[in-house]
Amino acid sequence: MRLTLWYVGVLALVLLIAGVAIYAAEEQTLLSKVDGRINARLRQLASSYDPVSGRLTAPPDSEVAQGREIVLLLTPGGRVVQTQAAGPVSAVKLPWGQVVQSLRDMARSGNGAVVEKGLAIAVPSAATKDGVAASTVSSPAIFRLSGVPLTVGDPVAALLVVGVRSDVAQQMAALAQTLETVVPLTLIVCAGGGYWLAHRALRPVRTITRTAQEINATDLGRRLNLRRDDELGQLGATFDHMLDRLEAAFERQRQFTADASHELRTPLAIVDLEAARALARERTPAEYRRAIAVMQQEAGHMSRLVDDLLLLARADSGQAVLHREQVDLAEIVLDVVERLAPLAQQSAMRLYIEPLPELGLWGDRAALTRVLANLIENALKYGAGCGTKVRIGGGLRTLDGASGVWLQVADDGPGIAAEHLPHLGERFYRIDQARTHAVSADGPGEARPGGSGLGLAISRWIVTAHGGHLDIRSDDGHGVAVEMWLPHPPGRV
Repeated sequence: MRLTLWYVGVLALVLLIAGVAIYAAEEQTLLSKVDGRINARLRQLASSYDPVSGRLTAPPDSEVAQGREIVLLLTPGGRVVQTQAAGPVSAVKLPWGQVVQSLRDMARSGNGAVVEKGLAIAVPSAATKDGVAASTVSSPAIFRLSGVPLTVGDPVAALLVVGVRSDVAQQMAALAQTLETVVPLTLIVCAGGGYWLAHRALRPVRTITRTAQEINATDLGRRLNLRRDDELGQLGATFDHMLDRLEAAFERQRQFTADASHELRTPLAIVDLEAARALARERTPAEYRRAIAVMQQEAGHMSRLVDDLLLLARADSGQAVLHREQVDLAEIVLDVVERLAPLAQQSAMRLYIEPLPELGLWGDRAALTRVLANLIENALKYGAGCGTKVRIGGGLRTLDGASGVWLQVADDGPGIAAEHLPHLGERFYRIDQARTHAVSADGPGEARPGGSGLGLAISRWIVTAHGGHLDIRSDDGHGVAVEMWLPHPPGRV
């Protein structure tokens, strides 16, 4: 309704301006035609003036006889000395500059003359016989007047006034009446048509509104499917794409919640089992120590899982803060390799570090240490039994015009099938889809390295937060190579 009202308001303003312009232009055109006839008649009559007799020698033409023209010849003092008209015209004894005023006086004196806008005179449209009016019509004829001085030498000898009957007022009144009828009808028709068009055009908006009101968190499968090639169609397609993203986000959230619950339920079940087993009967001190060690290991696993979940939640909300400083990535590599050497020995694999230059960058030491530890632990965990070594290399590299450092962690294990590569880095995604971690019967120290499926997700976020990127390449059966690139100083991310 507001759109229609605005449309009709603007259209009314346009039609008003156009109507006034048309009215003024038409009036000017009609008056110009009348003035052209008057000027032509003035030139014709002026040429017939006889200065000796002081009269016009040209006889009245048919226009005068038919009452469509009036001719007055006045002295310089304003006295009418000759008249050519179809009706009686009284003598005027006024100067030329007051001719129009004298005609007004004639109208007031009852002689039947009517002056309009100071430019026209009306006399009764009456047939005459022997100078006496035979009949008088109710509406007077309106004449548009103009005049010229007639000179003989320098002095003005006479004043010539010609009036041409004008129906401009009637034509303009008819035009005004037509505009007063057409403009409101046009506005009514346009208002109805505009309202119908607006109602039809905004129908997709109502569909979007209704669909949005009906959608809830448990029903994100609804789509508009407008299939229009206009702006509203683009809006509908954007709304559908937004619903796709929301549905995917809710699905990830549900999966994330289920996976987190599953990950926490496993160590809790182990703790409960070990506690029940220890309390079932009297145990030896060694058995109690073993049960407590297992529960301590599972509590540590739950603590790490909760920390990982908290870090990812903060990362998603933008609250995670990196404490940046000038660090050497090569130095971090050496520290991580030294710390993970016992794990490599347990996995029967060797860690090889290629000669590394100084890899200085602006970053968070603890976060980058976590990334490298995750990458090397994954290489050792998934390469154990099939592979023999994990190779770590790096250097300086320019990427897309930006200088930076790169580091590669590669193993010679079984590799990863191509269908899994796009999903690596998703939270809780693991190739074997197992949601458990093994605990050796000999105690926690002999446990096989396990994971929650969050390591790569956290690593990818840390690298991205540093302005870099993480790539994973693998040929099934030929090992896995994980490569990361980070910006190089002096630029800071």
